[in-house]
Order: sequence, then structure tokens, then C-alpha cells
Amino acid sequence: KGSVRLDVAAYNALIEAYGNRGQAHEAEQVLAELWEKHPKGPDRRSFNGVVKAWSTSRVGKTEEQDDEDLTRCEQLVDRMDQLADREGRRDLRPDTYTYKALLTAYAVRGMGREAQELFDSPKLEEMMNNRSSDRNRVSRLYELVLKAWAASSPEHNSEAPDRCLELLERMEKAGNVKPSPLSYNRVLVALVNHGRVQEAEELLMSSSSRNWKPDFHSYNIILGGWSRKPNSSAQCQQFW
Repeated sequence: KGSVRLDVAAYNALIEAYGNRGQAHEAEQVLAELWEKHPKGPDRRSFNGVVKAWSTSRVGKTEEQDDEDLTRCEQLVDRMDQLADREGRRDLRPDTYTYKALLTAYAVRGMGREAQELFDSPKLEEMMNNRSSDRNRVSRLYELVLKAWAASSPEHNSEAPDRCLELLERMEKAGNVKPSPLSYNRVLVALVNHGRVQEAEELLMSSSSRNWKPDFHSYNIILGGWSRKPNSSAQCQQFW
């Protein structure tokens, strides 16, 4: 009110509040207002908040609306790069938070190929290989790609299990990340969803040599896979 002007941090807090409620349109309206009313304009955090809002704003959406939301995510990330180049503002360049939000959008939609393509892009690869990169954040990026492949349709993504196994191997060999139980469970899901239950069980049985402690979800995934196979009562019983 009056002569009080909101700073960028206040706008960002409002954007994130809308984003946490899945109100992506409102979050983007605040971003537009920030462009119009603040001399400095938005920063990376402003954009990241809106990208995150669009990435998870799916409740009650039609398939067409959901596709539009994903497109908007991609457009915003591209715009950040364009503005950084055109205006020389490094503070607008996408960072791991930006790509995490976009990978989340792909993951919740089961878009393994798109997630993998982004994950393997030179820009993101450079960030992950940076020694200053947060280990947990890099691990989260891996897990989002695993989630995208695991959730992908078996009819259209037959390569999903092999892609997950490749990612798991990369994590195990990388020096700055370590697979979590969730990482292994994502791979188990991908294998089971594609009927490769025996391979999933073999991965589970190799847990001690991989320094991985399976949880009850791990065993339930295998049990569920065998239960859908004919003449597999013996395999099911060993997990009881």
C-alpha cells in the first residue's frame, strides 16, 4: 500500500506459495507483474517457482491441458536461457533446480525418453560433473529420470528396463552420487512392468554386494511381479 514497493524476494515468496498449491496460472501472473512493476525484474528463483508450479499442476486437468502445462514448462526454461544470452544476466540461467522441475514434469508423466534427453544434455551434464554440485541434488536428478522410465508405458517404451539398468550402473560408478533404496526400487519396477521379473529378483538378491539394503517395497515389487506370472506359486512363496 502507499509508497511501499515489494522487493523481488516478496514476489518470489508469493510465486512459490501459489506453486505449492498447484496454482500455476496465478504464479505466472505474479511473474508477469514482477516484470512490469519491478525495475530489476525477476531472477532465477522467480522463474524456477513458476516452472515448478506448471510441472506439478495436474489435478483435474484434461490430457490436452496437461500437455499445455508441460509445453509451458519447456517454454519457460527456454526463455530463461534466451534472456540470459540476450541481456547478459547470468542470474537467469537455468540451474539444477530448474532442470529438476522440468525432469519432475517428465517423470510424473512417464516420459522417459524426454527425461533422458534432458539428463544427457551438455548443460546439465556439466552441472552434475561440477565438483561444487550438491551430491543429494545430483542423486535426485538421477532418480527423477529413473522414475520417468519406470512410469513409462511398456507398450511404447520397451527400452525402459535397460535404460534404468544403465542409469543405475552410472550411479554406482560415479564418484559424486550413490544409489538410494528408492533408486533400486525404480529399477525393479521398470523390470517387473516389462515382465522381466527374474532379472528383478536377481538384482534384489545382489543387494549385499551392492551395499544396498532392500526395504519392504522392494520385496513387494518382486512379489507383485511373480503373482502376475502363470505357474509362479513357488516363486511367490519364497517371499512370504
